[in-house]
Amino acid sequence: GPSVVPAAAVPSTEPAPASEPLGSGSYQANQIGLAAATLNQPEPIFNLSLQDAIARACKNSLAIRVQAYDPGIKESLIIQAEAAFDPVVFGYLNWAETDEPALIPNTGRNGQSLAHQIGVKQLLPTGTTAQISAGQTYQHILPQDPNNPSIFTSFNRSSYTENLNATITQPLLKGFGVAVNEASIYLAQRDRRISLATFRRQVITSVAD
Repeated sequence: GPSVVPAAAVPSTEPAPASEPLGSGSYQANQIGLAAATLNQPEPIFNLSLQDAIARACKNSLAIRVQAYDPGIKESLIIQAEAAFDPVVFGYLNWAETDEPALIPNTGRNGQSLAHQIGVKQLLPTGTTAQISAGQTYQHILPQDPNNPSIFTSFNRSSYTENLNATITQPLLKGFGVAVNEASIYLAQRDRRISLATFRRQVITSVAD
C-alpha cells in the first residue's frame, strides 16, 4: 500500500518563533531584552542565504540609497560646466517715435524708427568670445508743417540702414588660456570620480556589515 511519511520528518516551511530554544547558550543570551523590544510577541526567524542577505542590504539600505544620488548630481554639474561653451543666440527689436520741437525751424527729424538685430556668440576654450550679428534700421521722417511738406523734397523721407558686425574679443591677462577656462569642467569630472568611489565604498561597507 502507499507509504506514510511521519509528520516530524517533513521539513516545516513556517518560521520558527524566536522564543523557541535552539539548544545553544549563546542563542539564549541573544534573547535578553528581546521580549520587551517586541512587546512579548514571537519574532519570526527566516533562513537567508548569503546572496539573499547581500541583495536585501543593497535594496533596502538607506545609506546606499542616499549615496546613490551623488554621482548623478555630479554628472549634471559636468553638463553645467560644459554649457559655458554653448553658442548663444541673441536679438532685439526696438520701435521709437520722436516728436520734439526743433530749435531751428524746418530742421527737425521727427518721425518713427524701427531697428532690429539678431546674432550668435560663443565662448571658446581659449577665452575668446566670437560674435556675429546682422540688423536693419528703418526711419520715416514726418514734416514739421503738414501744410507745407515740400520742405522735405531735398532728401528722402524714408531710409533703410543695414549692418553686419563681426567681433572677436580675447582677454590677455585674466581669463586667458585653455587651462583656466576649462578648470570648472576638470573639477566637475574629478568630483564625479570621487562620488563614484565614495558610492562603491558605501556599498562594500553595507554589504560587509
